[in-house]
Amino acid sequence: MPKLMLLADSEKYLRNNCYQHQLLEHLEANFEVTIVSQRRIRYFPLLSPERFDFILSVMRQRTLFSLCEKLSQVVGDAPLHIYDQDPWENFLDNSSSRGTYEKVLQLMNIRRILTTSNWWAKFTKNQGMPAKFVRMGVLRRYCVVGPKWMERKITLGFQGTIHDHRHRFFNELNSMGIGITILPSSSHQCYLSNLHDIRIYIHSEKTDWKINGESYQANSLWIKDVEVAARGCFAIRNSDEDEEAYDIKGIPSIFTFNHIKEIPDIINSIESLTHASKREMVNASVNTIRERNDWQTIADALLY
Repeated sequence: MPKLMLLADSEKYLRNNCYQHQLLEHLEANFEVTIVSQRRIRYFPLLSPERFDFILSVMRQRTLFSLCEKLSQVVGDAPLHIYDQDPWENFLDNSSSRGTYEKVLQLMNIRRILTTSNWWAKFTKNQGMPAKFVRMGVLRRYCVVGPKWMERKITLGFQGTIHDHRHRFFNELNSMGIGITILPSSSHQCYLSNLHDIRIYIHSEKTDWKINGESYQANSLWIKDVEVAARGCFAIRNSDEDEEAYDIKGIPSIFTFNHIKEIPDIINSIESLTHASKREMVNASVNTIRERNDWQTIADALLY
């Protein structure tokens, strides 16, 4: 197998983070992986990059920002791919890592910046940077339909961080008489287990980000809904320009809205389905996500 140097915040973070451990497992199926932590780059930087076929950074953007001078000394002119789940942080006016891409492009031979949002890949390319869209995915072993509709305890639920835009969204739903069970953040394994207790997972990622004083929508985070659907839940979230990149229409248990007033009708349409139709829909979604194997897009971006 080709040899891959994988630059990470730490091996512990890589193996325990909700998404990065899935990416690592998939990379290890495609490459002979050597994990190099930021600590090793700082203090034990003799890495011999010429021994590797590929070098990929999966470090958090703020880590890459603080480490790029040292990293450039370590990798030299060797081609480097950067994988980034939060590409918008490079551009937002209030971001602590604004300008990271420009900095690393000046110092290193960047082959591609792999972003998990197609909208942000296009935005990055329009700034003259070598960006490419890749999909986040769900490992096949996590794609489990789980309990039937009536066996799930929570009708409308959400679990995760309550950012301001989500707080406003849930308050507006509450004013419409739609109550949501909000579960506190937990480990990834607990989260996956909790999803088997939820019938419909609901949230909004509509927010107002500023870049050079101009407003932009998020156009991101569709992995949340793909993961929810992979656990046999229905999902409801706001539509945006990035849903086509994740082929959301190909996952029948994910429903989108353009305006919050559409949500009661969407809920009613789901609840009015027969139990057999609900089960058929979630089965089809889980099977689709399992067979799509979206994590492979990152390996393919290196290999081809």
